[in-house]
Amino acid sequence: MSKSTKQKETQNIETLKKRIEQLSVGVQKEGQSTTSSIATSTGSSYSSYSSRSSFSSSSGIENKDDSSNSGSDPKFDENTESYSQYFCSLKGNEFFCHIDHSFLIDNFNFHGMPDCFKYYEKAVEIIRDQENQKEENFTEKQFEIIDKEAEFLYGILHARFIVTQRGLEAMREKYLNKEFGVCPRTFCNSFPVLPIGISDTHSQSTIKIFCPQCKKVYFPPRGYYDIDSAFFGSTFPNLFINTFPELIKIIQKKDYKPKIFGFDIHPSFNWYYKIKTKQLEKNEKTVNENK
Repeated sequence: MSKSTKQKETQNIETLKKRIEQLSVGVQKEGQSTTSSIATSTGSSYSSYSSRSSFSSSSGIENKDDSSNSGSDPKFDENTESYSQYFCSLKGNEFFCHIDHSFLIDNFNFHGMPDCFKYYEKAVEIIRDQENQKEENFTEKQFEIIDKEAEFLYGILHARFIVTQRGLEAMREKYLNKEFGVCPRTFCNSFPVLPIGISDTHSQSTIKIFCPQCKKVYFPPRGYYDIDSAFFGSTFPNLFINTFPELIKIIQKKDYKPKIFGFDIHPSFNWYYKIKTKQLEKNEKTVNENK
């Protein structure tokens, strides 16, 4: 690993720690809404998930359970709704895909996370769907913090999962079904788009959508504005296109041509062509300077 990569990873971990602290403070403040990097409309909670999936709650961080770091989960029941399925079914989380259970129990995928969360062991138990019969020692406020930390942890793991082969396959199905939406540009003819993170650093930006046809980045539909861009990352759409080039069937690009009474306007009298010509000249100049 290069020095610059290590510095970037350290910076991301420090930013993540600050973000988790903000989530905890937001929950603890009475009468104020909690800030969340997941879409605010999810309305998820650990208690509601537990009741639906019939998982038992485990002990608090005071009673650390080594099973959360064991790399195996013998009590996992594939016939029961998993946390991943529950999370992705919530309104506002449609862009997220299900993370394979085999990915979630591999400790290697949790690199750099243990020191970033206050209730790390408990959050890991939740997203791994691990049962534990030990007595609960958490207050209601602590459960709210654990719930937010579990959501945040899932988002971080999601960004790592979708750049694996299994993750790319899962996102491929969603892309084919146009679950990410279509390009808002008229001349792209409803070309399917991909989610993209402008920044890989947490809390720096929110998710956007990328059109492989016009290669433009747009804001997502209303309801997805609050998702942290780091939960998808800047690598995913480019890796997806290179992995499945057959899905990106580029059509002939069209641009808007201004007309008056059905006739083209001469470039010398057209503001549109003047601006476009200046932009082309500027781009050509930049290319020549970089040679």
